[in-house]
Amino acid sequence: MVERLRARGMAARHTEIAGKLKTGVEAIGGKIAGPGAYRCVSIKLKTGGETWAYPVIGVPTANMMHDVAQRAHKARQSGPYLVYDHTGITESWLMHLSWLDKRIPEVDFLRVSDTVEILSRRAAS
Repeated sequence: MVERLRARGMAARHTEIAGKLKTGVEAIGGKIAGPGAYRCVSIKLKTGGETWAYPVIGVPTANMMHDVAQRAHKARQSGPYLVYDHTGITESWLMHLSWLDKRIPEVDFLRVSDTVEILSRRAAS
């Protein structure tokens, strides 16, 4: 019973992050093209470009980045985003994530609240 409740909670949290991502993508004229393997999401930008996002629950880690990089490589995806909700994450951990993001170019962290800003820049380039 406890496992069932935990699983439902995890599913609800994933749905919330994916919903916020979808809202942000649509705000810049893009669309979610569909789900992919490993819960990734294909994003079609207004300019015709495509990118991939991997919504994750909890505090992102280097291990998660490595996992996303491997999955993206296998799927021949370039420049995927590891999308997370930064609410409740300590400032020191956020600084660590920023540091990590700068040092691992294969995957970018994306706070779900920054979707519009970051993907707007990507669409413009």
